[in-house]
Amino acid sequence: MTIENAKDLQLRIAKEAVALMVFHGECVHLHPFKESITLIGDAWDVSAGDTDTSLELINQEWNAVRVVEDPEDAQHVLPEKELPMNAIGADTLNNIWGLFESAMHLERKEERMVLYNMARQLEEIQNLQDWLK
Repeated sequence: MTIENAKDLQLRIAKEAVALMVFHGECVHLHPFKESITLIGDAWDVSAGDTDTSLELINQEWNAVRVVEDPEDAQHVLPEKELPMNAIGADTLNNIWGLFESAMHLERKEERMVLYNMARQLEEIQNLQDWLK
């Protein structure tokens, strides 16, 4: 994986978090998404500025949804067409593969487990098993 691919993976993970907030508002647990983005950056030596770009996208959406009662009333940071609302299984598999590839470049088991757990979460969010059937 190149640094450009890693930055793209970070952005795709951020968009997954944003998509969840579009539907569920501020009750989405964002820490796993943010930690995964940071670890992808660590694994591939992505600059802090580029990593912060993906993290800031999550922060901006969180700020947008926390000021309204209904997430649908929020001024979302991205149009719905840019979000992985109905990602095909191949897109999800690509994200999962990127997470596994990134995990191989991390030294600590705890860090690798964060990326593994994110892969499992993406599998569930995007109903990957239904697509595989």
